[in-house]
Amino acid sequence: MPAATAMKPDLGSFRDPAGRIYQFQDRIYRTVSEFGIGNFRQVLDSGILRDLADSGRCVETRVLSDLERAQLSWPATAGGSTPAEVLAHPLIPFISYPFEWSFEALRAAALAHLDLHLWLLKRGFTLSDASAFNMQFIGPVPIHIDVLSIVPHVEGERWAGYDQFKKHFLNPLVFEAATGVSFCTWYRGSMDGMTGADLVRLLPWKQLWRPSTLIHAVAPALFDRRAIARPPELKQPKLTPLPKSHLIALVESLRRIVLRLRARKSVASAWLDYETVNTYSSGERDAKRSAVTAFVRETQPMLLLDIGCNTGEYAEAALDAGAKLVIGAERDRAALDAAFKRALSKKLNFQALDLDIANPSPGQGWRGTERRPFTDRLKADGLLALAVLHHLVIANNIPLFEAVRTLVDLAPTGIIEFVPKSDSQVKRLLQLRSDIFHDYEIGHFESYLACSARIVSQARISESGRTLFRYERLSA
Repeated sequence: MPAATAMKPDLGSFRDPAGRIYQFQDRIYRTVSEFGIGNFRQVLDSGILRDLADSGRCVETRVLSDLERAQLSWPATAGGSTPAEVLAHPLIPFISYPFEWSFEALRAAALAHLDLHLWLLKRGFTLSDASAFNMQFIGPVPIHIDVLSIVPHVEGERWAGYDQFKKHFLNPLVFEAATGVSFCTWYRGSMDGMTGADLVRLLPWKQLWRPSTLIHAVAPALFDRRAIARPPELKQPKLTPLPKSHLIALVESLRRIVLRLRARKSVASAWLDYETVNTYSSGERDAKRSAVTAFVRETQPMLLLDIGCNTGEYAEAALDAGAKLVIGAERDRAALDAAFKRALSKKLNFQALDLDIANPSPGQGWRGTERRPFTDRLKADGLLALAVLHHLVIANNIPLFEAVRTLVDLAPTGIIEFVPKSDSQVKRLLQLRSDIFHDYEIGHFESYLACSARIVSQARISESGRTLFRYERLSA
């Protein structure tokens, strides 16, 4: 059975007094403290956890027996206290964060969160918070993972997570819908999302007069400003109880607002139509697709990383060929939303994220470990880097050797496409700058790749010289 050092604590769960998260192999263990055990047992006895798991709304939860608990050892970070209960959950294949999601993904997570809350309220329970980090994705389908945030509802209590829901879900969505600017950069800079005061400062003037914005952003921002200015000797206004019917009406109104929101594309997308409008012929496109299919059929990756996934054409081909899960990295917001819709409509185990491989998500939060870096969360065993290398080198000034080594480090085997300077796409990148990339040619690329990988095969797929290199990383 696992030794004390084998139970790996999740460094993002320390804030919850009701319990902590640990991982061992392919299982997630959740301790329940004496603080949280009363609420949890009411939830467990009600049977709703089984209903939620069966419907796909919430992660599967199993309470460990006394025998199973006796065989577990806890590291020192457990705090030295014996947990009142220990739960087991299946491992989510890949953990992503809201600042990596497309507009449509955050919107889907918001709707799933509100639907779960309404379902719970009608059964006498509520959610103690509204953190977007409590939502994860299985492919394009959002699922709630924090069972300890489900607590009995007390008549008259206000929704403790209302302000958090606005900061984590509503405000970022309203911001992007109104301005066409991605919420991801702001969210990544502030893990607690976007406050109402910041949203009011950023929105166009006419947007502030919309009823939903006045109610959920402008008025609360003014109230908070007055509360801060209130002399401390004056009594704070007393909040009146909120009947459950009013709480349900509030959640339903938020759901209607989120449902109506649509991403505004204020700038033309560079890549949304790339699947059908590009610089290579149908034969060249078929050759690339065939190479991807052959690679995946032979390697059968459990998790394939598709850098520059665009709308998901090759991710879909990889899944059809046998890949179990594809994580895509793409910066174009319109292409990301299209990829999300493709995965949802075709039920693909594919999650496209707003990620720049030249600047991936870092460690963040308390002591820099509360939210893990993308490269730590990623355990890819296959890589697609199609038409990516020239962007890293020429658009980002990353030395060719560094770019090649970084791509190979991402997965033990994969395909890297080399696009030469004779190609129109590279010529376009070089139009407005000096060509300082003297080693950017296929011979140097091959020699750099051979430093860290074995070149399994190479295939020229275009008249301009685009070439696919399949590699296998050398053992350390």
